[in-house]
Amino acid sequence: MSPIPVSPSIPIIKDSEQRLAKMRGRLEGIFHELHTIHAVIVVGAETITNQGSDFDPEVSCVLTRCAADKLHGQLKSLTFVIEQLGGRTEYTEVRERAAAMQGGQAS
Repeated sequence: MSPIPVSPSIPIIKDSEQRLAKMRGRLEGIFHELHTIHAVIVVGAETITNQGSDFDPEVSCVLTRCAADKLHGQLKSLTFVIEQLGGRTEYTEVRERAAAMQGGQAS
């Protein structure tokens, strides 16, 4: 019988907690930058809608559907990764508040 080949180790599994904490910090920083961009897009789309030009609804829709909605989905995914590394984002807090409100209503 031939020996079973040893596969290369996955670097993240061998890394120390300190390296993972730095990675989490960088991901949290990326989240905050993207969250700010998302807020700018949403405010811009709302402002365009309120201006009342013939093209404004289409521009607002493009900003909302092609940018804000997709960015929101990516922020949710990034939040999941950050939470797996022991961190938190604004999305974590919003979800926890919503769960607490629903728990309070069920009583």
